[in-house]
Amino acid sequence: VSSLIDKDNFLESQFSQPLLFIRVKPGKEAFVRSVLERNNLKIHKQEGATFALDNRSKLDDIKEIRGLYEVQDLSSQKTLDYIPAKDGEFWWDACAGAGGKSLMLLENHPKVNLFLSDIRERILENLKVRLKEASIHRGYQIAAVDLLQPIEGMEEEIFDGIIVDAPCSGSGTWNRTPEMKTQERSLEEFHKLQLRLLNAVLPYLKEQGKLIYITCSVYEKENQAVVQSFAKEHNLKVAGEHLIQGFQDSADTLFIAELSRP
Repeated sequence: VSSLIDKDNFLESQFSQPLLFIRVKPGKEAFVRSVLERNNLKIHKQEGATFALDNRSKLDDIKEIRGLYEVQDLSSQKTLDYIPAKDGEFWWDACAGAGGKSLMLLENHPKVNLFLSDIRERILENLKVRLKEASIHRGYQIAAVDLLQPIEGMEEEIFDGIIVDAPCSGSGTWNRTPEMKTQERSLEEFHKLQLRLLNAVLPYLKEQGKLIYITCSVYEKENQAVVQSFAKEHNLKVAGEHLIQGFQDSADTLFIAELSRP
């Protein structure tokens, strides 16, 4: 387990139910709150545009607030604090998945250009729907990319920043997704895969560009060990390593690190 984690509190959190977090569009907080209360959904707490609800809350059927919020774990929302994107820059979210972080990045930095990719075409179709519902119609490109195969037709050293939210053990989300405890991949296999993904994207990062590595793992083997090994191999600077200990807020636990080319 990572040396950055409070082990006792993390283990204790495995026996409690996590909360469901939503991120509400700026200026819509009061309206969304009133609709949730009218539908008898318990709001455990609200911090700005972030609402914490019961994990079993049914939101899909409430049409009044559709497009006014995104379901996104609190710790995932906090990763924005560690992504140093600036206006006019070109970033690549290389393992975009359903796009929670990308949506947040585009909403908070509308002048950043973003390339979104994932190996799974179906999940990218879902991402397109989410972007449309969030009224985000520009500033991004989407394509299916398999990082474990040669990438054709993409110019090297073009991105100011690259985000790799890597496949991992999911140990930081186990109280939400206990089925992930039984997956067959070992930590060593994940470690090797994570390094392969980082190696795949590095040629496309500009000099002095930022490489953001994220996992939802609590294991050092998938976190600091990956970062330190990769940084040493490629002479990269490690600007910071952070473990967002979400269990303190009934949320997930995430690791995020920033590396940069000298």
